[in-house]
Amino acid sequence: MKRYRILLALTCLSICKLAVAAGLQWYNADDWDALRHAHASRPWIVHLWGMSCDPCRQEMAAWGRFVHDHPGIPVTFIEVEQAAPPEVRSVLAQGGLAGGDQWLSADGFDAAQRYAIARHWGGEIPFTLLISPDGKMQTITGTMDFRRLGTWAEAQNRR
Repeated sequence: MKRYRILLALTCLSICKLAVAAGLQWYNADDWDALRHAHASRPWIVHLWGMSCDPCRQEMAAWGRFVHDHPGIPVTFIEVEQAAPPEVRSVLAQGGLAGGDQWLSADGFDAAQRYAIARHWGGEIPFTLLISPDGKMQTITGTMDFRRLGTWAEAQNRR
């Protein structure tokens, strides 16, 4: 039994190292304010998604094209279901999103964390926040209308 626990601990450490090596970061309750501060006074998109969400995974390639076509608009991806880092990294890479601002939920998203991000967000995914430089936030629940997103991005670039 002791060997099993040691093996399990080593496996968890290996997974953590893989997450860091892949550019993935652990998201904790305290990270939202730091992220908001880091992106203050410029347009920013936050996309919350999950591995068990088929629409979330299916639209990753479209997100990859958007990120490629709009390099001036930072996009933060937060996987909210505490998935295994190698699986998350694989889905993001298949979508052309290797690297970038990518986060994994370290301890799940409770009501307080959801409220901190968007007061009306009940946890449904995909969920996207479009934040303009003045801090005004638009939220989109469900799959993205990338034509609408492109229009929003172009409006931000004209500011």
